[in-house]
Amino acid sequence: MVLAGTGNEAAQLRMLRLLAGARIRSVVGYPGAPAMNLAIERGEADGRCSLSWESLKSSMAEWLSAGKIKPIVQFALKRHPELPDVPAIMEFAATDLDREALRVILLPAFFGFPFAAPPQLLPEVRGLLRTAFERMVEDSQFLEEARKIKLDMLPVRGADMERAVRAAYAASPEAIARAKQLIAPN
Repeated sequence: MVLAGTGNEAAQLRMLRLLAGARIRSVVGYPGAPAMNLAIERGEADGRCSLSWESLKSSMAEWLSAGKIKPIVQFALKRHPELPDVPAIMEFAATDLDREALRVILLPAFFGFPFAAPPQLLPEVRGLLRTAFERMVEDSQFLEEARKIKLDMLPVRGADMERAVRAAYAASPEAIARAKQLIAPN
């Protein structure tokens, strides 16, 4: 399989090779998404990496509906609800060490677009902010507005985010070394 890229996809391609045994050749140097898409249309490449599901749905909706493209792997800890048949890269981890390394690597993807506050925040203020956020993302009017503008709502609770960060910082030196190996340039 030949994948078009800008050069920033090296880590994802390396993970696919090492964890899934994928036989992939990348052609890099494309200046951006339009050029990579044109390469796919021309048959110069079979696909591309580094495209979120949300972006794919909005920028390549016609290709999706026509069956011209198909997601084959998600660089995520778990499958997106809209892609139940597309495996997450975490599913290719054969060892506990690989799973721990992937939890470190994929932490930014788990967060999405987080809200943050200073570390010295009073616990009661932190609790109020978390409660307000959780109520907002469950509010029917808010969810309807998000749906209207085609915004995916997959909120991560503050406590879950905090646990994930603590786990990443507590990762073993072996897991950090494995994470580096999984994303290191060839």
